[in-house]
Amino acid sequence: MHITTEQPSDADVDAILAEMGLGDGPPAPATPTSATPRRSVALRPGPSHPGRKAAHTVDPATYAWPYLDGIDDEDIDEVDAVGKLTIVAKALHGSLTGYSKYREDWLSGQVTLNLQGKVAPLYRRPALRPAKIPVTREEALYSLDRQVIDLHWLHCTGFRFPIGQTQFATLLTDENFDWDLACDFALSLVKTEIKVTQWLSLDELSAWELASLQATATRKRLFDLRKQEPVIRQRLTTVHRGRPNAADLIQLDVTHWWVKSTIGVHSATARAKAFALCLGLDSPPTAAVFARQATAAEKRLATGKSTVRAAA
Repeated sequence: MHITTEQPSDADVDAILAEMGLGDGPPAPATPTSATPRRSVALRPGPSHPGRKAAHTVDPATYAWPYLDGIDDEDIDEVDAVGKLTIVAKALHGSLTGYSKYREDWLSGQVTLNLQGKVAPLYRRPALRPAKIPVTREEALYSLDRQVIDLHWLHCTGFRFPIGQTQFATLLTDENFDWDLACDFALSLVKTEIKVTQWLSLDELSAWELASLQATATRKRLFDLRKQEPVIRQRLTTVHRGRPNAADLIQLDVTHWWVKSTIGVHSATARAKAFALCLGLDSPPTAAVFARQATAAEKRLATGKSTVRAAA
């Protein structure tokens, strides 16, 4: 979906948001080729949780990607993946307790979103909150699944670089995505930092699309931005107060702030693509349109005054 060159009217924004299908926005079977036996992955408590027990383990022999019915349909773009995720999130009340019961439905929604290619994993709503230190089997299972979803997203979006570890070298370069090999990647007893910076060697644009495979620097930056976001949103609430579609306008401006804060040094074309992946647009705005809208949003945030035209 292309955004008009003018600042959006109320009707324009309503149309944009209707197509997004998202909530709060920013503050995601091939034939097995790996013969390497899987190792047991023990999940131990970190130093910040000294009282937690470390007896929980995901047995590699039982960790496998389920068959997901319908994800190869030609009309995949018509599937309401967000609706499916919403049903699961409501059933789990945002908790991971009982995740395995709804796992296939949850993964079906996530894989569908990957195939549709509109919303990056980091910006998907609704979301289940991952455990900082997984200690139950459900938490560990979800943690592993998130890594696989990130890998599949990279494959779906054309990230065709060999992984810097022999066993997984062809995971992203092969034409077909090998789910079993991706599960082996997730099960590897290697720190996420090494997987991201040494094995995947992610560029900055790709790094800000993933929900789980994040380098320490990205994770810290994400934490800081999420702390700032309520303040930014409150300031924009004042800017857009009294407008009938204020919540929608605020979300658009927050997204502009988010994109500038994460990949602001990159080209307008790259930032426009990130903007679209945050909001789930069919296609990004042109670089010129995006630059004009981003400048206006930045001005509103800086001055505390609205520059958006009222509907006729």
